[in-house]
Amino acid sequence: MRRKASSRDVVEEVFREALSSRFSREFYQVFIFYIDRDLGRDPFEVFLEDPARVYGKIEEIYGFGATFIFRAIYDYIRGKMRLNISFDEFLYIVKSGDKESLKKILASLLEASGCSNPCTLGKWGA
Repeated sequence: MRRKASSRDVVEEVFREALSSRFSREFYQVFIFYIDRDLGRDPFEVFLEDPARVYGKIEEIYGFGATFIFRAIYDYIRGKMRLNISFDEFLYIVKSGDKESLKKILASLLEASGCSNPCTLGKWGA
């Protein structure tokens, strides 16, 4: 029986696929190494709990390159579903730590992928 995707798994897939396809698989691996090391725990769990903290850490490591990283993530999500917000709005949501808006984006992404299990949204809070 196939395991249902968790919110953490979906976030990991988005980061992995977006960064591997836009930059390279090696870039993604190095990215995860540094983010994981600097956050001290699973970066995808932290992103679900505090997206602004993850953005800040990425900006600390990559400087203005953080914008390109999140542009790749935005483009990946947009390629998977209809996303009716601009990149600037998406970036604001992440930088401000707006978990409610991110929860809606994730729910839409799960629905678009055919995995509309509401239980997978548990990490986003209610």
